[in-house]
Amino acid sequence: MEDKQIVDLFWARSESAILETEKKYGRYCHYIAYQILNRDTEAEEVVNDTWLKTWNTIPNNRPTGLKGYVGMICRQLLQYIQAKPAATGYTAADGSG
Repeated sequence: MEDKQIVDLFWARSESAILETEKKYGRYCHYIAYQILNRDTEAEEVVNDTWLKTWNTIPNNRPTGLKGYVGMICRQLLQYIQAKPAATGYTAADGSG
């Protein structure tokens, strides 16, 4: 499915938007999260948080590039986790966060 169609699903508040985003960009976002956290379960939680934040922000935005948009959200969540590890419950595998 094309990004525009997925964004239209988000605007229509269709839950299939999340499923389509997961199919298309799930591995991409998991890769980003895993590179920082080095743990599959925590990376998967960040990916799920990415879908939630995408769901909550798209009605106010209409991104033309969904890959870049979800990648940006995933990275923002990871920056927050690194800045406030105790508040988030996440820890980096190297002990830095």
